[in-house]
Amino acid sequence: MRKDTGYIKKIVLFAIIFLLVVIYFFFTPFRKVEAPQEEVVSAPTKNGITVTVKHTINTLKVDDKLYKLDIQKPVFSGFDNKDVERYVNTQIADKIDDFVFDFKKELKDGIIPDSSEDSSTLYVVATTTSMDEKYESVQFSVEQFLIGSAHPSSYEVALNFDINTGKSVGLDDIFGGDYLLIISKYCKDVLGERFIDDYDNYEENFGRGSDPQLENYRNFLITQNGLLVIFDV
Repeated sequence: MRKDTGYIKKIVLFAIIFLLVVIYFFFTPFRKVEAPQEEVVSAPTKNGITVTVKHTINTLKVDDKLYKLDIQKPVFSGFDNKDVERYVNTQIADKIDDFVFDFKKELKDGIIPDSSEDSSTLYVVATTTSMDEKYESVQFSVEQFLIGSAHPSSYEVALNFDINTGKSVGLDDIFGGDYLLIISKYCKDVLGERFIDDYDNYEENFGRGSDPQLENYRNFLITQNGLLVIFDV
């Protein structure tokens, strides 16, 4: 009788393990199908801080449809204050997680042809700049292509950090007074000259988009030459 009880326990244990394996493979929507490719490049910035860009390519599956994440993730090191360093890197990692989350959501909500053997892809290219000993800037160029879409979509996101506090900074933290009127006028003058022979294009893409409203100037980079404003078009 004891032998029968031990045998039954083994059968039950095997059944539980088998069930857990089945649940994992059939109810976990996102699974890796290839080993990730990774490339790491490090370089010092102007203010002595080192930025290491980790370029990783992952090919995974969602509901038996392939998708690819091609992401460059900058990681800063060399801060005098390690808590500030971790804070900056956490904000960067969180922003990249937001890109991936939005992409996966669109991937699950979208309609992908059953016959497609291609993969939907998210590209995130990171560029870093520094102006002086106070600021570091990161520009993310994000492009995503969903199989079945007519064309890819793209957008830019900029993050600027005070390296003494680790906090992200906006234009309000750098300038005072009527700075938006001054920046807006300068941008309108430059864009107007650039599109002098194509006014309709200028008006459609940059007319109201360059008005002195903070929302229009949320994406900017602090560079060695000054301020670089990125407009959504």
